[in-house]
Amino acid sequence: MTKKKYIFIYDFDGVMTNNNFLLDEKGKEYVTLNRSDGLAINYLKKIIFKQIILTTEKKPFAKLRSNKLDIECFDNINDKAKFFINYQKEFTNYRFLFIGNDLNDFELLNLVDISICPKDAHDAIKKICKYTLPVRGGDGVIMSLYNLLN
Repeated sequence: MTKKKYIFIYDFDGVMTNNNFLLDEKGKEYVTLNRSDGLAINYLKKIIFKQIILTTEKKPFAKLRSNKLDIECFDNINDKAKFFINYQKEFTNYRFLFIGNDLNDFELLNLVDISICPKDAHDAIKKICKYTLPVRGGDGVIMSLYNLLN
């Protein structure tokens, strides 16, 4: 029997960011990211098959970050559960881990093998997740996951 490999899926806002944004007088938005998450993603590349970002966000932030980290990003996804059901068909011998934080992640968190959230996730999300990490969104969530695995 073949050992299953993992695909890690990350929400963007509220996981890789603190779910806040800055807005200047010209309407330009800014988000903050945690460099330790990028380092953790690079470490994780050595021990798992694949990592992706899955977000409903339409702004380019997630795509820009995924390009820098050299992982795939699927943005502007309104129904994450529906996307996942189709996506997983290509990877039948894989297990899936998803880190989400808000109500639009609820259905997908119920579909994956391992569900994880940051400590400031919505209460309904914390109730269904297998693990709640000891950090808030944007404060090194993926590094916290990496530390949990080691």
